[in-house]
Amino acid sequence: MDGVMAPSDNGLSKESLENIMAFVSYLPCAFAIFFTATVKHTEKYEDDSGSSGVLAAVLCMAYSMCAGAASGGGSTDLCKALVLGRIVLGVIAFVASVLILALADETSEVIKFVLMYLFLALLTLPEAGIMYLYVRQVQLEKFIAQGGDPNPQQAPPPIQKM
Repeated sequence: MDGVMAPSDNGLSKESLENIMAFVSYLPCAFAIFFTATVKHTEKYEDDSGSSGVLAAVLCMAYSMCAGAASGGGSTDLCKALVLGRIVLGVIAFVASVLILALADETSEVIKFVLMYLFLALLTLPEAGIMYLYVRQVQLEKFIAQGGDPNPQQAPPPIQKM
């Protein structure tokens, strides 16, 4: 076996992964609510206008809406783009946490912001991983529906050099 299993063999069907993705899509929404609620407190790390909190909230909300739409049976291309978008969102959150820590005094209020941005960055891997598993499962189910065998008995013929 080369590690490819039929959907019923590994317990992860497309429907079960859609339910997990629907739940996970609400996590960035919770971060967006936090970032919006704390816009007035961003002067503690030298952001008097609150633009960093608003930008973080808008990015989180946009990703959350797209992930929610994809969890309802969106295309695999949309899901692949969302995996990349979530990774970018995680990198932005990590850079923001480093910048906040570098620009601000180390008070308990600033540490709360740093931890929230770091937590958002750390959730990147599980969220992107679940989305990637969903894409693989959808592609596998389409392959099986088209008559493909997920466990081929013989190896494909070798590529001949010319």
